[in-house]
Amino acid sequence: MKILKDIDLKNLSTFNVSAKAKYFVEIIKEEDIKELIQTDIFKNNKRYVLGMGANTLFSKDFDGLVIKMSILGKQIISEDESSVLLKTGGGEDWAEFVKYTVDNNWSGIENLASIPGTVGAAPVQNIGAYGRELADVFEYLEAVDLESGKIVTLDKDTCKFGYRDSIFKKEGKDRYIITSVVIKLLKAKDNISLDSFPQYNSLKTELEKEKDGPYTLQDIYNAVINMRNNKLPNIQEYGSNGCFFTNPIINKTQLENLLKNFPEAPYFDTEDPDTFKISAGWILEKLGWKGKREGDVGTWDKHSLIVVNYGNATGKEILEYTDKIKQDFFKNTGIQLEYESNII
Repeated sequence: MKILKDIDLKNLSTFNVSAKAKYFVEIIKEEDIKELIQTDIFKNNKRYVLGMGANTLFSKDFDGLVIKMSILGKQIISEDESSVLLKTGGGEDWAEFVKYTVDNNWSGIENLASIPGTVGAAPVQNIGAYGRELADVFEYLEAVDLESGKIVTLDKDTCKFGYRDSIFKKEGKDRYIITSVVIKLLKAKDNISLDSFPQYNSLKTELEKEKDGPYTLQDIYNAVINMRNNKLPNIQEYGSNGCFFTNPIINKTQLENLLKNFPEAPYFDTEDPDTFKISAGWILEKLGWKGKREGDVGTWDKHSLIVVNYGNATGKEILEYTDKIKQDFFKNTGIQLEYESNII
């Protein structure tokens, strides 16, 4: 383990903005963390844990320690005729991990294909797409508790998963470094009916473009990737964090007020009968944000929740642009948009 100074983070986050970290360290094994937390640099500086930087906007230089998680490894803990329990290092590439599970015909995270980021970052955000989220397959994770220096195990209840939410964004923020994640997947049948689990209509439509059902696991995986490729910017060409905002969860009164101004606005039931999830992207499109651009910052022309760095935008410029979006959304709906990205 070696702590470096004044490192440019541009190539370590998907927004591709220049920002320097006062200190930087890469973690490749658990022992590195135990060594790190004994150092004065760790004890005397603010810290930020970084995976692939796919959910981070550095709006300025970071006057502290950036800890890049790169612990790798995949292990089958147990399996039976119908399922498999997998333990995966927190530094593994999530998209590659999903491909690995599909190649082995294990079902459960195929809907989460092609999401940039690391396995260790997935529980923080409780990532989800097309009717599935990590919490659906999550068993437990291992992490280093930075308060005690000990390795701890956190189960699903302890993680307090919600819509794009977890304990790691609330009372557990900055307390843990996730070293591995354990999930349970099903051994897929040869033919999968769309009626067997919740699906977004858009995914069903994409599958039906190719052939009639039933479908294989690979069919579903391919359909998700096709949809993401058609809708989302290629982060090899444009800086982006994907969806920059979450879809708001609102109460019945807020929904009634929203529908007065946007009577066709789509909304969805949640587990709480008194709250509803609304489509922020649909509303932003109606407000004219889809495809809008100011200099090198803009909103993607195929998805109005996605903010793009078209060239050499700074983190400060991106943040100012997204603040304008938030203000316009609140002005027209009375509802606050929340960042899905971490603003540093």
